Amino acid sequence: MADILELTAVKKKLTGRLYVHQANGTQTFAVDKSGGKFGSIAVNDWPVYDNLGPNKKVVGRAQGSQVNGLNVPSGANWKADFHLEFPDDTRYKNSIIEVKGKVITAEGQLAIIGGTGEFAGAKGIIKVKVVDSSNGRMWEFNIEATCCGPFN
Repeated sequence: MADILELTAVKKKLTGRLYVHQANGTQTFAVDKSGGKFGSIAVNDWPVYDNLGPNKKVVGRAQGSQVNGLNVPSGANWKADFHLEFPDDTRYKNSIIEVKGKVITAEGQLAIIGGTGEFAGAKGIIKVKVVDSSNGRMWEFNIEATCCGPFN
C-alpha cells in the first residue's frame, strides 16, 4: 500500500519574553458567583507588550477565560485557558499559541498545549511571574517551546 501522507520531522525552538497586562477593563465576569467564588467564569482580552519600557508596544492579545473550580468558602483555584494572538500586520498573522494552567498569584508555569500558523504543534511551558502590580498585574511570560509550523 502506498503512503498517503509524507512525514518530515522538523522542529523549531520557540523562545521569547512577552509582557501581559491584566488590568481593569481587560477582563469581566461571564458568570459571577458571589464575587468570584466556586463556579465563577471570567473572560479576558489582555494586551501583550514587547517590553516594560516607556516605548513598549502592544504586539498581541491574550484572549480566553478562567474558571474557579475550588468549592470552599474562602478559596479560589482559577484555571486559565487562553491563546496568545498576534496582529494581522506581523509575520505571525493567523498564528496563535494555546495556553492552559493554574492561574499563578506570583510566580509559576503555564503549559503551551498547541498552536497554529507559525506556531503549529507548539508544546512547552511559559515561566510566569508578576513584575508589576501597581495597575492590575503585569506578567512576564518567558516562553520555552518547540513547534513544527508553519504548514503551508
